Amino acid sequence: MKKWLGLAAVLVVIAVLALLAVSMGRGLLAFLNGADSGGETDPMFAEPPERFTRPPELAEAAPGAEPTPEDPSSEWVYEETSPVDLTAEELGRLEGSPET
Repeated sequence: MKKWLGLAAVLVVIAVLALLAVSMGRGLLAFLNGADSGGETDPMFAEPPERFTRPPELAEAAPGAEPTPEDPSSEWVYEETSPVDLTAEELGRLEGSPET
């Protein structure tokens, strides 16, 4: 009978040691993964906040909304500029060669 009690005690000790090893392993992995880091994220990797905008149709119809100013580029004068002051025909006459 004493053999059975000794065998049961050995099995209980082995089970306790196995549970202790498993819990220590989980604790070590949690520590390595930063489980107790406070939950603060690095601001460098933070996602930018999502910006919600209205379509122009809704922005103009919104009550109390300021009217949108006119586009100043509508009054701009665009001059034709090129890196060469002469046209292809004029360059061809200057060089004396026909256009290709």
